[in-house]
Amino acid sequence: MSRLENDTMNSFTNRHCTRFWARYCVWNGSEAELQSLLEQLNAYHLSISFTLEIRGEQIAFLDLWIALPSQKNVLRVLFDVYRKNTLTGT
Repeated sequence: MSRLENDTMNSFTNRHCTRFWARYCVWNGSEAELQSLLEQLNAYHLSISFTLEIRGEQIAFLDLWIALPSQKNVLRVLFDVYRKNTLTGT
């Protein structure tokens, strides 16, 4: 994955919109520019498919809630345990 990420980000013309990238991305550009990045990532190889989820300042990633509130134009990273709602019993 690191090769794909490096190749894509090095050739992406709007990479200045990416404030943070670590298998998830904090985006600071337009939705059209984000869609362009998604298309470029999905064009890298036929067997790799990326998806997009827009959630504002927080997102569930694996078993974490990751929040990125901005204070005085500086991103803070906050983590919490994420537990998916499940149906138990009948």
